[in-house]
Amino acid sequence: SEVFEVADRIVVFRRGRKVAERLAAETNHEEVVSLITGAHPDVRALEKTN
Repeated sequence: SEVFEVADRIVVFRRGRKVAERLAAETNHEEVVSLITGAHPDVRALEKTN
């Protein structure tokens, strides 16, 4: 993906809140998509507490 070619860091916002921040070299397309959609366990846990 072009994002991984040009970015050092990827920050994901969901419903107006930052839910994740990853170094581009330490993540992949599938993880970023799961963070965006809310399917990632980190996002589900965050949404339960808020």
